Amino acid sequence: MALNRSIKLNSGYSIPVVGLGTWQSKPNEVKEAVAHALKTGYRHIDAAAVYGNETEVGEGIKASGVDRKDIFVTGKLWNTDHKPEDVEAALDSSLRDLQTDYLDLYLIHWPVAFPQSKERFPVDPKTEEIIVIDVPIKDTWAVLEDLVKKGKIRSIGVSNFTREKVENLLETAKIPPAVNQIEAHPYLQQPDLLNWHKSQNIAVAAYSPLGNNIYNLPRGVDDPTVISLAKSLGKQPAQLLISWAVQRGTIVLPKSVTPERINDNFQDFELPDDAFQKICSLDRNHRYNFPARLGVDIFGEVLAIKHPAHDRIQICGCNTYPGSSDLLHPYPTLLPAFGSSESDGYSSETTYSSDLHAHSYTFITDFIMPEIASIEYFRVPPRWLFVKITDKGGNVGWGEASLEGHTQAVEGCLDAYIARYTGMEADDIEHIWQMSWRSGFYRGGPVLMSALSGIDIALWDLKARRLNVPIYQLLGGKVRDKIKVYAWIGGDRPSDIAGQAQARKDQGFTAVKMNGTEDLGWFDSPSALDSCIERVKAVKELGMDVGVDFHGRVHKPMAKQLAKALEPHRPMFLEEPLLSEHIGGIKDLSQLTSTPIALGERLHSRWDIRPFLEAGAIDILQPDISHCGGISEMKRIATMAETYDVALAPHCPLGPIALAANIQIAAACSNHVIQEMSLGIHYNVGGQDLTSYTTNPEVWKVTGGYIDLMKGPGLGINIDEEQVRRLSQGAEPWVSPGFIGPGGEIREW
Repeated sequence: MALNRSIKLNSGYSIPVVGLGTWQSKPNEVKEAVAHALKTGYRHIDAAAVYGNETEVGEGIKASGVDRKDIFVTGKLWNTDHKPEDVEAALDSSLRDLQTDYLDLYLIHWPVAFPQSKERFPVDPKTEEIIVIDVPIKDTWAVLEDLVKKGKIRSIGVSNFTREKVENLLETAKIPPAVNQIEAHPYLQQPDLLNWHKSQNIAVAAYSPLGNNIYNLPRGVDDPTVISLAKSLGKQPAQLLISWAVQRGTIVLPKSVTPERINDNFQDFELPDDAFQKICSLDRNHRYNFPARLGVDIFGEVLAIKHPAHDRIQICGCNTYPGSSDLLHPYPTLLPAFGSSESDGYSSETTYSSDLHAHSYTFITDFIMPEIASIEYFRVPPRWLFVKITDKGGNVGWGEASLEGHTQAVEGCLDAYIARYTGMEADDIEHIWQMSWRSGFYRGGPVLMSALSGIDIALWDLKARRLNVPIYQLLGGKVRDKIKVYAWIGGDRPSDIAGQAQARKDQGFTAVKMNGTEDLGWFDSPSALDSCIERVKAVKELGMDVGVDFHGRVHKPMAKQLAKALEPHRPMFLEEPLLSEHIGGIKDLSQLTSTPIALGERLHSRWDIRPFLEAGAIDILQPDISHCGGISEMKRIATMAETYDVALAPHCPLGPIALAANIQIAAACSNHVIQEMSLGIHYNVGGQDLTSYTTNPEVWKVTGGYIDLMKGPGLGINIDEEQVRRLSQGAEPWVSPGFIGPGGEIREW
């Protein structure tokens, strides 16, 4: 059914909850879009002087044949007209263009004033910066109140005002604002601001309700969770988000010029509670529209920093030189973002405004992130240690510091890091990494590096979520669209190999890994190796590839025999054929077999790994991202390995955060060949598995031996924090199993 719902404003007038946005439409499109929308049943049109298309909006209203009194028309006062003597003339100009005698709602577009000018963004030719002047909002507002009395406006309101700015206005206003139009969508829900406005009887209108397609950044309408929910409900993703916005009590302003999409956007349905809550869980506090580019700090942003010595502006680690035709920035950040962005939720085409391009570099925020407000860690079953970092802006990142069998030691190290890093800039990932490595005199090792890994991964996740891009975009971009993966079979004492391999094949895997042997003595009967050969043959008969993990259990005398016996069956690799402290023995073994030698999980930095590369001892490197210093060090290790023609296949029998971090590395590294997954691994007991702590487990779906590259921001997974906190209560540290030989001697696990 059509959306006919409306809400009563504090002015006494009713406003339809779904309106047609008109920003960023191409010439000659708006008239037809407005006319079609009104004929379809829309009764709310959102316009603004700065959009430059009010004449077409007026023509569309006239062409629709709908009586003007039945249409709710919103207009906006632009920044160049804030002076009291300019306000009425600006309104009259809009009324002429819109072919109407009054506006139903007139908003102050932004709480910032420019001098009166024919240019929308007057720029000082000397400083090449936008000119901002001091015009108290209360003075502009007083004129709007007079225009209400004159009958030229029925309701007045604001746009892009923070709570503080609205409170300041209320101190002097005779007529309270009826509406505050703000950016709101699944990635920027602003629930506290919404609830405060409700308490003040001020309606909230949401622009960019589906996301903003100017920057080609991930949008809520493209979120895998949204797409999946929409499919399950038989709706379009845009319809889902529009109804969600209405259901949470906001006016919503989707934009489209396509008749079919205009029709689709005007369909009403009630979301089931579980679907509504899943969308609510997507909040990332991500804003697309940054007025810091205007030279004012409205939302607690850091303004653009110009470096006089170099005559350039630093933007997200890139250098932009004045006068350059293109910004050296991962995404275009041009001035159209200052208007209300009503993306249609369908087109990903990037739109530019050529008349503003020449000066656009002056409006970019330096994007320095807030300070770290808190660092928490959570011990959760089956054997994982998660790290959560929150900055003072409310942005969150998750990391994983799991070190199997040594949880308490890592927690102690994290306690020290919490005291050290709280209050530091969350953006300074490399500085924090170097401080962890260099400031303690003693460095490296599994405990320190696992704690650092958790911090590092969380900081990368936080930063990328703040920028609303996947981490791999900050690592140079992707080199692949899907990642080859393998799963475990067999357990510590491998058994039922054929059945487990078939089950993995049915799951979509084409490759598996298994322990080569049970525990062995320094020198055991050669017959103890026969069962390993039979297990490999059983997997190969199913047409699958298999890696054989010696797990450091096999000592040199037996390792030579086993490597030679396995060679005819062509396993993918032999993992840890000897303990990594025996670099000479590993090099000798690599020269005895044509099977690739793989190791790295017990090497904790590039300095640990370099001797193996220099010796030519390994073919496949398997560092663990939760033990080697996180994303920062893993990327450096991968690059170093590439120079030795060594492949990367990261070790990861751990949780979803570690795996997601590895996927970000895999996306950006050309020498990545395959990724270990812990889905259904024998350690995952007690009902918890790889999918237990995320709200988008579909990202782990394996098809033809591959998983698709996650496209969401940060790590690309959504952590179920409620589940994490609940299951962390009373969670016991995991204890590594041990093997005892027949004589009572300790054997390698």
